[in-house]
Amino acid sequence: MMTDDLPIDSNPGPNIKMKDALETGKGNNRRNRKARRQQDILLSHRGYPADLDLAAKVDGIDLIVGGHTHTLLGDPQS
Repeated sequence: MMTDDLPIDSNPGPNIKMKDALETGKGNNRRNRKARRQQDILLSHRGYPADLDLAAKVDGIDLIVGGHTHTLLGDPQS
């Protein structure tokens, strides 16, 4: 998933349509369960706060690999 600011931050052109992140996340989760996939992994470039919000609203996401805000999680010294 891309940041919701994509149309503002860049010029994707008139043929690029942005889908709603919440509905997309829920739809992907339903398809993954129906296909009996054991893990639901989301690759995101929405930012840490947006990823946390989506994870709280979409049941079944096992892992989010995210970027955009460059938020460091954990101790870089370990």
